[in-house]
Parts: sequence; structure tokens; C-alpha cells
Amino acid sequence: MGCVHVYTGDGKGKTTAAVGLAVRALGHGLRVCFIQFLKPPDEPSGELEPLRKLGADVVRYPGQCPTFTLRSAEEREALATSTAAAWADAARILASGEHDMVVLDELNPATAEGLIDAGAVAAALRGRPESVEVVITGRGALPPILDEADLISCIEAQRHPFDKGNAARRGVDW
Repeated sequence: MGCVHVYTGDGKGKTTAAVGLAVRALGHGLRVCFIQFLKPPDEPSGELEPLRKLGADVVRYPGQCPTFTLRSAEEREALATSTAAAWADAARILASGEHDMVVLDELNPATAEGLIDAGAVAAALRGRPESVEVVITGRGALPPILDEADLISCIEAQRHPFDKGNAARRGVDW
């Protein structure tokens, strides 16, 4: 029976943990779909190409915004529309049973910001085929999703180079 994993908190490493689990699953011959929400379409994400090379299906929805501080109501509406469409596609993938593991990277912030209904996510988790393992990442995991989780890891920031004003580093932070 597949479990639901939630990696949340303000610390670094939530996506990294999900990638590690996906690599482990691929190494055992499992079918993996790695879906990213709220990642900038024009910035590379170092984990995606290696996952593809290992055989994962990778879905990165275009047109997503990397921040939650949007400049205008039109930007937020566009983000809400594109994220709702992305969730509809992800929910279909989750329900299909075509993958042994589905990673929903940065889904938590999308629900925390009200772009995707957390209750709908919880219903999709309950309605998926029993064998599908699900990994959900991102800050701000909401109670309806946490209630469905079999495993919750809260990654806590205690110190980070950002605190000293250091920028994100290619190959380490993205």
C-alpha cells in the first residue's frame, strides 16, 4: 500500500529529500512521475534532467511564478488560472495509477496561497489507487493534507547562508 509523505517546514532540503526518494524508487525499477509547481519556467532546476535520464516522467508546468509577492491582481489571477490547470493535470496523473510514485513538488505553497484547494488535494489523495506512493513538498502544509499523510517531516531552518546575504548557488540551491 502506498503512503503519503509530506516534507514541509522553513528549512532547506524538502525537494532534495523528494529527489532522493525518487532516485531510490527508480533504482528499484519503480515508475516515477516528478511534478513541479511554482517553479520559474526560465530558470533551470538541476534535479530534473538527471531524473529524466534515470527514467522518471518529469512535468514542470510553464508560466508559474517563483514568488508569492506578485506585482498585480492580473499576475495573481494568471498564476491562479495556470496553477488550477496544473493541478487538474496532476490529479489526473495521480488517479491514473500509471506511476508507482508521484512527487508533487512545491504543492504545499500552492495550497497555502489558495491557488489550489487543499480539500481537493486531500480528496485526490484518498481517491488514488492504493499502491501509489505520493510525496508532497513545500512550506506551509495545510491540515487537510497533513491529515492524509503517513509520514511528515518538518525541516527546520537553524542557519543558512542566505542569513549572511549569500545568493542561491547553482548546483547547490537550485
